[in-house]
Amino acid sequence: MTEGQISIAGQQTNIARSMWQSKDGHIVVNSALRNFIGDSVDEATTIRYIREYSDGDSIFSYDTSDSSVLVIALSDITNTEISGFPYSAFWLISTGSYTHITDQSDTLTIAGYHCKRFKSGESSVWMHKQQPMAFETTLSQYIRQEKVIKYISDTLLPNDLFKQPPGFRKIAPTND
Repeated sequence: MTEGQISIAGQQTNIARSMWQSKDGHIVVNSALRNFIGDSVDEATTIRYIREYSDGDSIFSYDTSDSSVLVIALSDITNTEISGFPYSAFWLISTGSYTHITDQSDTLTIAGYHCKRFKSGESSVWMHKQQPMAFETTLSQYIRQEKVIKYISDTLLPNDLFKQPPGFRKIAPTND
């Protein structure tokens, strides 16, 4: 599980994610995004759910708010384009082209695991072995911080957890 916060032009979004990985490498990430609207006297909360699947070189992002699916090639997501996918869990699915920071001060203990910092542009990912454990980036009006709060690596999972849901409208073509 991860928890985090995204701030875009002063609008705060709290994120809670659960991630599962099958033995053959398929990944599913469920995200709940909570927005607070209004002021402290008259505040409302909206919750949006996104479910992302890895399949080869692509992420399939299912958004329940508008019943759409966005298909993104992992190779198309670079740090300069990250603000275009502000709610994606891509950092859990693909480690991209990060450079290891050798400074011992750039290590953290996250969820009980020793993690090393990797950097690319204005983004950093803290990794335990090959597992991403935290993500941080700052790009002009866009600030994002997420980290794993609970990590379990030996759970048995049902196979149907990795099946993509039917009935969603595709909003971006794939490269077939």
